[in-house]
Amino acid sequence: MKKLVKSLAVISTALTISLAADQSSTSYNENWGVKSVIGFEGAFGKSQTEISGQNIIDTVPKSAGIKIGAEGQEYRILLNTRYYFMEKTELALSAGATVQYLFRYADWGNLFLGVEAGGATFRFRYSPSTGGEETAETGFQMYYGGNAGLNFDIGDTFGLELGGRYMAMDSSITNNGSTIKVPYITQGYASILFKYVMD
Repeated sequence: MKKLVKSLAVISTALTISLAADQSSTSYNENWGVKSVIGFEGAFGKSQTEISGQNIIDTVPKSAGIKIGAEGQEYRILLNTRYYFMEKTELALSAGATVQYLFRYADWGNLFLGVEAGGATFRFRYSPSTGGEETAETGFQMYYGGNAGLNFDIGDTFGLELGGRYMAMDSSITNNGSTIKVPYITQGYASILFKYVMD
């Protein structure tokens, strides 16, 4: 865990330096400053677990996550990881990256529109369509999608993000005659963001 945190901090710093270089000639760099961002997120939404030979199971995925990256005047880059609480799953994790465009309409906030992509690992517990005892199967699915919402800047170092996201999955897991897939995840979420300038 310590190695992961250190790695994310290094990546966040590198992204901040890159944004600062790109925007060094703009008034934003003088007035707002380019900042590193770390955030903590809670979310809930809607999804499905499709298991061949059985009914499609509607689920309400809740998740908790952490995000880290850098923010400039017009865009933000974030790396994120999330843990999901879903029916029929013993484990559900995702990790990916998000790029957001920020429509700044006031000093205290902005609208954002973004794209995201990454991978998700699921460990399902199910009864095979060929019969037999309930079993568990772990699989990996890539995802891509988008997000949109509102950012509220509360002071120079603190913010609140309210948004929604759609994640489309592009693969399935086949084992013991059963095909298992989570085709999509939609969620509404809220994040607490801490912003700081690296010396």
